[in-house]
Amino acid sequence: MSLTGDHAYPAAHRSFHPQEQRSILKNSNHTAENGPMALLSWSNQYLIGNDLIDGEHRELFRLINAFHDHWIERRDHRSIARLLNQLVAYAQVHFQHEEAIMLDAGFPGLAEHQQIHEAMIDTIFRLCQSFEDKNLHLEMDTMKFVKRWLVDHILNNDYLFRNFLARRKRSVAAPEQ
Repeated sequence: MSLTGDHAYPAAHRSFHPQEQRSILKNSNHTAENGPMALLSWSNQYLIGNDLIDGEHRELFRLINAFHDHWIERRDHRSIARLLNQLVAYAQVHFQHEEAIMLDAGFPGLAEHQQIHEAMIDTIFRLCQSFEDKNLHLEMDTMKFVKRWLVDHILNNDYLFRNFLARRKRSVAAPEQ
């Protein structure tokens, strides 16, 4: 798997057109009046349809932006590493919640989704270790990966679950014939 996440997911898993995805990433940056440019901006287009998952995704956006802000402001390495570790820990808990919700909903893509989560965690752990070892080149790879992994994961993988939930909701709401 590449550190930037470009090849992290087979094309068969894509549920969002790559051109649209690039547009979202490009347009997700904005400048704050009195601070660094936000790396990612939350949008309702990222909603999955489960309040817990959606709330945790918002928090992951916040943590990624905080990590980015610390990194851009060249804060001390220790505080950046602490924030990166917080981000990883929160992502692990989020993945556990997401997988439990998918299991409860009977999502048929759960096993594949769990493998994707494991690969993401493995990659971010390797990057964290390299970051803590103060490998400057890998600091850039860490930033690139962190910038893309959440949006890529939501748009390419969590949307499959969103679509499953929407179909299930429609089938429950449709009158039996």
